[in-house]
Amino acid sequence: MKPIPADYVPPEQEFETFDDGEYMVKGFEWFSITEDTKRPILIAQKNGQMVGRLNFYLEDGEEGPPYSLEVGDMALLVLAFGGDIDKLPEQPSLAEPGRISAYMEAVKKLCSTDKASKAYVKKGWVNWVEGMQVVGFNYFVLEDIGPKDEETEEPVTKEGEWGPYFMLRFRVTAGEGGGATKFKGASFSEIRSYSIVVNEEGEIPEADWERTKVSGQPTKSAVILSRLMEHTAPTMFEEGFVPTNPYNLLPDWLREAKKANRELKGYRAKEEKGNKIKLQWATVEPVQLGVVIAEPEVKPQAPEMVLVDAKAREVLKALLTTLAGGPAFVADTLDVTPLGRETAKKYLGPLKSAGVLSHGVIKSLAFDEVQVVFDRISIPEEYKQEFTVLRQQLAAVGIRVDETEDIF
Repeated sequence: MKPIPADYVPPEQEFETFDDGEYMVKGFEWFSITEDTKRPILIAQKNGQMVGRLNFYLEDGEEGPPYSLEVGDMALLVLAFGGDIDKLPEQPSLAEPGRISAYMEAVKKLCSTDKASKAYVKKGWVNWVEGMQVVGFNYFVLEDIGPKDEETEEPVTKEGEWGPYFMLRFRVTAGEGGGATKFKGASFSEIRSYSIVVNEEGEIPEADWERTKVSGQPTKSAVILSRLMEHTAPTMFEEGFVPTNPYNLLPDWLREAKKANRELKGYRAKEEKGNKIKLQWATVEPVQLGVVIAEPEVKPQAPEMVLVDAKAREVLKALLTTLAGGPAFVADTLDVTPLGRETAKKYLGPLKSAGVLSHGVIKSLAFDEVQVVFDRISIPEEYKQEFTVLRQQLAAVGIRVDETEDIF
């Protein structure tokens, strides 16, 4: 018997497949758990997102389809299964793995096993659960636009019965008045008509708003879209801005919106006709023009975390060695080689320039700082699989940080 090669990466866990469609489910079990304590934890997906994974139970008690969701969406799971989200503890940050485990345990406890809900499966996984809806007045930011082109991965429109449309995904940042909310971190999606046309009369095709046939004035849908774009990406309307593609402004919009990172506020509720919960567009407005949302403050490290900090730096060392493609450090030390210095400058330098890291001394980085690096670092596609494995190792290091703390 030969040893498994050191560079071998095991395949992701295989699951029983479920056909696309609707399933009535009630109750669940987390299966993203630690091997020793069997406590639920977050694991890294290929796209770098940290998620919890669970298996629903079907109404007959048999194991149902799998589902993955971020911490921010877990309160919605409680809501969908008849629980009281006000009884949830404060939502922890990704730098608090022990508290995250306790939070996930609280989510499961609050989800009623007597209430069934409808789960929608696509490609073997649940992609939406009925009742998991953000409601009421909240603050939020535009996080993504879809669907995406399979080759370019840029947002594109989809043709529907009433013309082209697309989907916006928002992430809740705060409650009414900027106060606390159990929905913080939760996402919600809205469908909008792509109310933009292209005027081809001139030498250069120009994007224009959809207009009514009678008066020639912008349609109601175009007005909503214009205001939303102006609120989230005002640079698109500045003099001299030239769209990359006048036939599809969505990629430019998403890029400029992410740069501005503007916070909006608005009310989400059931429509007067029907039971669908939607954003009431007349209530949507910017929280304060020109204000960029501050990044979360990294907590200082306690003396008892010295060992945890050291283990975290070893995981970072393994990451930089992988990215370098050669010896990035001198033997068993954290002293960088010329290759390591070049690699650190390439991948960690931008984080320091952006103020994400306060210094560039690897041997002085604490666990929380390494966690921030893993959250923000830009990883080339060819290293995504190795990155996922190392991120899971970092999560395993962090689970010991505060798992003994009593948060109730």
